[in-house]
Amino acid sequence: MLIRGSRIRGGPCSLACFNPAPPLRAYPPFPLRTDGSAAMDTLADMMEAGREQLFARWLERVQQHHAPGPLTEPELADHIPDFLREVIAALRREEEGSAPKTHRVGPLGWEHGEQRFRIGFDLPSVVREYGELHECIFELVEERGHALLRLEEAWILLQCFNRAIADAVAHFMRMRERELTGGVAHSPAG
Repeated sequence: MLIRGSRIRGGPCSLACFNPAPPLRAYPPFPLRTDGSAAMDTLADMMEAGREQLFARWLERVQQHHAPGPLTEPELADHIPDFLREVIAALRREEEGSAPKTHRVGPLGWEHGEQRFRIGFDLPSVVREYGELHECIFELVEERGHALLRLEEAWILLQCFNRAIADAVAHFMRMRERELTGGVAHSPAG
């Protein structure tokens, strides 16, 4: 099944922040393979081929809109290149008929939340930078002439981002609590 995405831009998230899908455009037909079937790159193919462009675009946006001040590229990058590799790997496993193993992005989100806390990000910026990356992925797909994704690809992308964001937020909050209580972190259950 194929779906067409819509963009979400700016501001605090509420139902009011969802922009309607852009008007449908006439896309050029997919190129044909020699056997006559449509040649459509997978999301993993597009992300892998455009990884440097994707990362550079995300890096620029985070520095301009979300960073607490001027930061070095390694400080900004943190675990995002590893996160992208794990997302691509999850997409590849699904293509091969295996379980995508989206849980592998969790520790990266956890570490990212801690690093962002240490260098002075606020929590909304941590969440929004993941949103920027998500948008950059969809823009890459659109620019490559493929505005369509398989539903399975969209689900895997969603699962990876949700898990990474949840773990980043959880650890960021744990670090904040530790700071506020003078180094004594409480367990999540109590």
